[in-house]
Amino acid sequence: MSVICSECRRDIGRLCKFCVLANGLAVLLIGVVLVFVDRFVLSTKAEPTVGPPKVEALWTTIDADRHYVYDPPDWVAYAAISLGAVVTLYVVALPKKGHEPPPEHAH
Repeated sequence: MSVICSECRRDIGRLCKFCVLANGLAVLLIGVVLVFVDRFVLSTKAEPTVGPPKVEALWTTIDADRHYVYDPPDWVAYAAISLGAVVTLYVVALPKKGHEPPPEHAH
């Protein structure tokens, strides 16, 4: 999940300040939700798969009714909150475009 405006889609190498802020807030809110939720049970029925287990198999199981159950460890919520907060604060602290840096003091 990401938030990207039409301007940023044209220049895919750069994200505008709004898009970075929106993604930081989205990650922060997902982390807050994960603090209060122990597990998610998806209504999609699980299909049998053949092959090596995928990364999401670490936290995803299948219950008796063949529904996916996502049970993330506690540290995932705190990592998402930390990452979202750092990105959000970074965007707020960025200088605006077109502004010159403050002059240095002469001694």
